[in-house]
Amino acid sequence: MLSIHGVDERSPRLARGWGDVLSMQFDDVVPGEGFGCEEPMTRDDARRISAWIGHWAQARQPVKLLIHCNAGVSRSAAVALWASHALRRPAQGVEGDGRDANPHVRSLLSQVAA
Repeated sequence: MLSIHGVDERSPRLARGWGDVLSMQFDDVVPGEGFGCEEPMTRDDARRISAWIGHWAQARQPVKLLIHCNAGVSRSAAVALWASHALRRPAQGVEGDGRDANPHVRSLLSQVAA
């Protein structure tokens, strides 16, 4: 499970039993937009997510990845769509087919994976 929450958001309480959890903290914002106090995803955040997903891509057994954020529309959708493309697997359950996916998150993931 990849769990994303904002800088001013509390970490979610997750049920036990997940094989591996990567917890990330960055706000749902595109740099230059918002109020200026938010913390957008960084290159280091993108590298960590890319490496974590890459690790699971190498697994011998098929795995299902759950990617969530507080609202479940923008940050998690961007990561799920990028992971789907990178892993050549379908993304399921992406809100609104990803039209609201955070472009900054998706772009940074594509940049660090290139």
